[in-house]
Amino acid sequence: MATSSIGRAIVLNDEMADRLIEQMEEVEANPPTPHTVKIKWGDPKKFAEALSRKYAHEE
Repeated sequence: MATSSIGRAIVLNDEMADRLIEQMEEVEANPPTPHTVKIKWGDPKKFAEALSRKYAHEE
């Protein structure tokens, strides 16, 4: 099995192709749990006040 992408070839022997197929089937049968990453930027009130102070007098 071989495929090319942007000028590069990926060559898999039969053993590697079989392992890849097994892993893909495993992930399809048991998908990982979805998760989200939350980034805490700070207090929204303080952020709004800082924006208001900085840009209140600009046009």
